[in-house]
Amino acid sequence: MPDETSQLLRRMDMTERNQTDLAKSITALVQDVAELKLKDAVNAAREEARDEWRSRTEKRLNSIYGLGWWVLATFGSLTIAAIANLLYRGGAGVP
Repeated sequence: MPDETSQLLRRMDMTERNQTDLAKSITALVQDVAELKLKDAVNAAREEARDEWRSRTEKRLNSIYGLGWWVLATFGSLTIAAIANLLYRGGAGVP
C-alpha cells in the first residue's frame, strides 16, 4: 500500500508540474499575441500617417506643377506678343 500511495503522490506531483508548465506556456503565448496585436496596430497607424503624408505631398507637387504651367503659358504668350509687335512695327528699331 505505501508503494501505491507514493506512486499516486508522485503522479499528482508530476501532474501539478505539468499544469504549472502549461500555464506558463499559455501565459507566454497570450503575451506574444498581445504584443503582435500592438505591433499590428502601430504599423497600421504608421501606414495611415504615411498615406496622409503622401497625399499632402502629391497635392503640393500638383500645385507646383500647375504654377509651372502658368509661368510657361505666360512666358509663351509674352514671347508671341513681342514677336507680333516686332512684325507690326516693321522690324527692330529702324528709324
